[in-house]
Amino acid sequence: MKSVTTPFRVALLGLIICAQAVWAQQQPAGLYCNPITLNGHPLNIESFTMYTRGVLAVVHGDPASANHKPLPFRVYLRRAGTIIRQGASNDTHDVYSVQLQELMPVARAGDELVIDLAGDAKAQAGGRRTQQVIRLKPFDPLISWFRRNDNC
Repeated sequence: MKSVTTPFRVALLGLIICAQAVWAQQQPAGLYCNPITLNGHPLNIESFTMYTRGVLAVVHGDPASANHKPLPFRVYLRRAGTIIRQGASNDTHDVYSVQLQELMPVARAGDELVIDLAGDAKAQAGGRRTQQVIRLKPFDPLISWFRRNDNC
């Protein structure tokens, strides 16, 4: 009985490894998991703060490859459910890129940065999410390790 289960386990393990290799080679069609880029690199939402600066864009395809295509989007700030229409924050104009330093002077901690695909890009997304909401933080939580809870 023991000799029968060992080949079965080896065969099952080989099947799992082959399936993983095939699955890893498949690339998602269309929009990647995070099509938002900051200075040409995929945006790390966890480290995004209200003091982050650079050029924000949305692309179709792999942001690291040369054949990615920029997509039109709308970017605006939202405070307590109300859209802020000051500076570069506007929910009526489509853009292909935006300078964050033009958008952030009116931002406060707790505001939401809303990035919404526009025009044909929204239709191309199919059933995928077309809006990304980023809550603005006053500092990077990754560097808060130095804070002690000893009230000093």
